[in-house]
Amino acid sequence: MAEVPKVDRPKAQIIVGALSIIGAVLGSIITVDIANYIFTISVAVLVVVAIWAGVDFLRARMVRARRGIIAAGGERMRAPEFVRVWHTARKTILCTGVGMTGIVKEEPVIRAAVERGVRVEFIMVDPEWLKGRPDVAKMVDDFYDRNNFVDTIADSLSRLENLSDRLNADFGAGVVKIRTIKKFFHQSGTIADHETENAHGFIEFHLYQSPIGRFRIKVRGYRGSDDQLEDPSLVQHWISAHLRALANDTPGPLLPGLPSGERQ
Repeated sequence: MAEVPKVDRPKAQIIVGALSIIGAVLGSIITVDIANYIFTISVAVLVVVAIWAGVDFLRARMVRARRGIIAAGGERMRAPEFVRVWHTARKTILCTGVGMTGIVKEEPVIRAAVERGVRVEFIMVDPEWLKGRPDVAKMVDDFYDRNNFVDTIADSLSRLENLSDRLNADFGAGVVKIRTIKKFFHQSGTIADHETENAHGFIEFHLYQSPIGRFRIKVRGYRGSDDQLEDPSLVQHWISAHLRALANDTPGPLLPGLPSGERQ
């Protein structure tokens, strides 16, 4: 029968003790490294958050100082910029203009917004009012260097009403509204979420027979922006002007129960 080798207990205890010490040292090193790593990451996160908050504060101050003007230019609005306003709207879109000759071509964009639950409101010049004032209609033709522009406006309104009827039938009455105004204002705009402090979009001031057509301003609202402040945003001024024009408008033929100038 083979002899079982004897284990030298003192040596084994020394080896086990040494391994325990090495393990403890390595464990402490790893623990310290992990703690240092967590501490470093935490500090970095706090620094980034502080910097981000500082930049956001300065940006907000700058936006308020500029009355919400983000950028300005004379070039025509590029399609991606126009579509982005409609895509970023969460609750409402306010779209105003003279003849709506561009927006009537963008049915997929309008429909996509309504499908997301966005309410859309159009404000445009009343072509019937314009037809009854030949001198004003002639001035409009001269301003835009067009012939019989009132007929183009009437066609756009008819197409918008057709689209509005279909969208309201598909998604519920009132999701799209058209307001015609018995005034001529040579400006247009597309503003997302105009009823909130997060209003944003573009305002365009039309230029007399200009090759570039209009002066475009990218705008946004800011917290507390209203007529009671000393520094209301430009977009708030613009919205208020349109609401005043609607409020002072002359009543016309309407559907029962709708405010002046509103069609559904």
